[in-house]
Amino acid sequence: MQITAASDSSWHNQLQTKWGVPFDVAIQSVDGAPIASSLPTWFFVHGFNSEPGSLLNLITAVEQQLETLPGYGPFQILTLDWSGGARNLLTVEDVIPRVAEWAANQLRSHEFNGSSLNLVGHSFGSYVADEIAEFLSKVNSMVALDPAEEIPLVGSYDATDSVNFAQHSRWSWSLIDGAELNFNNATTAATAREAFVLEGVGSFDPFTSHREVPAVFANLLNRHYQDFQIAELLDDQPGPWQQDRFNKSGAPVVQGGFEAVINVVNANEPGVVEFYSLDSGHRTRLHTGTQGVDRLVGNEGADMLDGLAGDDVLDGGAGIDVARFTAVRENYAITSTSGGFTVAGSEGLDTLSNIERLYFVDVNVALDVNGAAGNTAKIIGAAFGPASLANRGYVGDGIRLFDSGKSMNDVAALVVNSVPFQQLAGSTDDVAVVTHLYKNVTGTAPSVAEVNYFLNLLDNGMSHADLLVLAANNELNVQHIDIVGLSQSGIEYV
Repeated sequence: MQITAASDSSWHNQLQTKWGVPFDVAIQSVDGAPIASSLPTWFFVHGFNSEPGSLLNLITAVEQQLETLPGYGPFQILTLDWSGGARNLLTVEDVIPRVAEWAANQLRSHEFNGSSLNLVGHSFGSYVADEIAEFLSKVNSMVALDPAEEIPLVGSYDATDSVNFAQHSRWSWSLIDGAELNFNNATTAATAREAFVLEGVGSFDPFTSHREVPAVFANLLNRHYQDFQIAELLDDQPGPWQQDRFNKSGAPVVQGGFEAVINVVNANEPGVVEFYSLDSGHRTRLHTGTQGVDRLVGNEGADMLDGLAGDDVLDGGAGIDVARFTAVRENYAITSTSGGFTVAGSEGLDTLSNIERLYFVDVNVALDVNGAAGNTAKIIGAAFGPASLANRGYVGDGIRLFDSGKSMNDVAALVVNSVPFQQLAGSTDDVAVVTHLYKNVTGTAPSVAEVNYFLNLLDNGMSHADLLVLAANNELNVQHIDIVGLSQSGIEYV
């Protein structure tokens, strides 16, 4: 792969710094292909004291993903060479708007549409990309890699006031070096739709760390980290994390601007990703395998294990742990074993232990029948009838309540006060509730004596929620919901 100047001279120009010093700018194509406005376009913008070739490994990683993206079709990759203006520490900020305006005008004059543009910028190049996006009203996507801190005293560009990656694109990511000494602007990075902190990138030298951020992103792509693939950037959907749960140093906070922390090893190799799960609310460690055989082991907290391809061994350890897969549920066979489960599919045969949940593309499966999944099934069976276990939404709501720390009585109280329960019972009075629960558990209507027995319990202080818990734990209810069968297959939920 090589970066080639366009034969059309309109893609080249000479601009000037604020001191009248001329420098060249050019929009270039990769591999010498003619520039075409009709194609989806990926536009890479290098950073301070750099040139387009510095992003070649990242460009290659993106290109390889696009070539295998189902239904994506032909595309092109362009770069913006503004190296002459990016070298001088005293003037680099001043030329950002000038370079961006020229590039945007060239794209506009050649009939490019912002909706087909995807911009990737590093350092001050992130701001050039954002300015281009703003000039074009909005672009499809943006990735900002360690957007640079303004230069004290001599800098003339107010990035904090000017830049908003989310506002100027349909979807955006940013990645920053989380070291105490760094060269990024966390405020601008946090304007991305999803922002991530890198821990351990580069070295103790902030210059090296700043340069290594594009390499980390390239390795996230190359190592097939599910949540950082180009398809995820383009799908309009957030990742599995709660928003804004970390600050710029990677510390957990209530409102911090960053979604996840990516631990980096060996300068630029991604390791464990930490986030607060959107599904369970728990702080979760994501472990990602390779395309070969892996053994992934969680810790005492919540873990998510992505084995990827190969016959992997996945051990969640303590906590509520998830094994995640890359296709829809029907593509896999789940089998109960003496030590846990196996899951067989296109990725291989994975052997699971201490795994409570399976995540597929279209649905989740809860395996912890002795925990939240079983309690949810028993509550639903007694309150709504065994057939309602097919309601994946009900099951998901129940599991999340138990995962958040709710007790059986807490969940039962919410259920008996819900509109669906009261509609099925026909009334909120004691007789209606007793009759409804009795029918769900036994399959028949109660006799007068049986109704009176339970009314007496209610008269002596038992609540409707207590009665639901009693019904849920009844052996007949356990049999009707087939808790033994569920322990072999799990229960689906969304």
